[in-house]
Amino acid sequence: MEIPPGDGRTWQNISAPVKEVTGVHPIWLYFTGPEGLLIKLDWFG
Repeated sequence: MEIPPGDGRTWQNISAPVKEVTGVHPIWLYFTGPEGLLIKLDWFG
């Protein structure tokens, strides 16, 4: 993840249920905050 330095934002913990997956397909989770901040998490299961 790339975060612009010194933008005044703070990190928040994100918790969400995730189904167990197998294989090499990537999972993409998108979270949008009240100010339109987009956090993209991706990993391979």
